[in-house]
Amino acid sequence: MDIRKNRVVTLHYTLRDDNDVILESTLEKIPHSYIHGHEQILSGIEEVVNGKQTGDQISTTISSDQAYGERDESLTSILPIAVFQGADEIKPGMRFEMPHDEGVHIATVIEVLGRDVKVDNNHPLAGKNLHAEIEVVDVREPTQEERESGEARQMYELIDD
Repeated sequence: MDIRKNRVVTLHYTLRDDNDVILESTLEKIPHSYIHGHEQILSGIEEVVNGKQTGDQISTTISSDQAYGERDESLTSILPIAVFQGADEIKPGMRFEMPHDEGVHIATVIEVLGRDVKVDNNHPLAGKNLHAEIEVVDVREPTQEERESGEARQMYELIDD
C-alpha cells in the first residue's frame, strides 16, 4: 500500500543538523504515526514520503522552509522578568513554554536586561536545514475512530526486556 492522503503512516526517522548532530530520533523509541496530508508532520517529510511503501528507506535534506520555517527577527520581544515567575534564575539559552494564540510555543531567552528579558519566539530549529533518514514502518487505512478524531493512534508499544 502506498502513502497518499488520508492514510495512516508510521515512520522511524532521525533528523540531523548541518553539523551531523542528532536533533530528534524515533530509533529505539516508538515510531511516529500520523495521517498523511493533514499537516501533522513537517511538510518536507510529508512530501518526500508521498507515494512510498512499507519498508522504503529515504535519505534527504529538508530545507528550512519545508521544516520549521525561516527565522523571523520580528519574533523577538522584550518581556518583563515577572512573566517568568517560579524560575530561580533566568539565563540566555533557557527555553520556556509561553502561551500563544494557537496554544503554547517555546520561547528562548536571548538576553537578560535588568528587569526585562529579551526572548526569541522562533522555533529553535527555524532557519535550519534538516538531514533526515526515514524508514516507512507501516501504511494503512485509518480506523473509523481515527477518521473521526483526525489523529492516528500509535500502533506500537515500547517493551522493556
